Amino acid sequence: MKLVVIGANGATGMRIVNRALAQGHEVTAVVRREDAESPAGAARVVADPLDFAALAACAAGHDAILGALGVRSLGRTSLMQRSVAALIDAAGHGAPSRVLVVSAFGVGDTAQAASPFARLLYRTVMRNIFDDKAKAERMLEDSPLEWTVASPGTLSNKPLRPYEATESAKLGTLPGLPSSTRESVADFMVRTVADPTWTRKVAVLRDL
Repeated sequence: MKLVVIGANGATGMRIVNRALAQGHEVTAVVRREDAESPAGAARVVADPLDFAALAACAAGHDAILGALGVRSLGRTSLMQRSVAALIDAAGHGAPSRVLVVSAFGVGDTAQAASPFARLLYRTVMRNIFDDKAKAERMLEDSPLEWTVASPGTLSNKPLRPYEATESAKLGTLPGLPSSTRESVADFMVRTVADPTWTRKVAVLRDL
């Protein structure tokens, strides 16, 4: 498949690109700055993924877009809402309608499955980021896109290990603070891109 990865120079995005390349996909890695690092082997494009026209231009002719954008600050943000808005508009101008987006466990309805301690953390420390992600997920739900949301636990840079992907609607309470490796997220995103069973569903990822 021909895949576009936005946020390709981030810690998770680079792993998605590398895993997709290793599995034989053609990858276009979208970065926002000329000096941004990107994995070798991918077609590198400097473009603003929040600009639907720029996104449509670099995604035309591809099969899917995989989004791994993230913020470094805990302050107020609308990054994910703007990203999803661009994805929706780009799909009407030649970009693929199949999109996979990295979110987080504790966002939206998945908060109901969090432990009391985790829920407190999500509602305080992570409040601004999670509010943005929740609004973005609702935008996806209301869109015609063929979306899948990957919602991992607390991310780590450890090697790939066994993990579980559970549809949010079927999720029971998870104790403590669930964690996921970035490699697990990359593996799920690439494995799922051609799997219609995860279309228009939220998958909660946690390492076993």
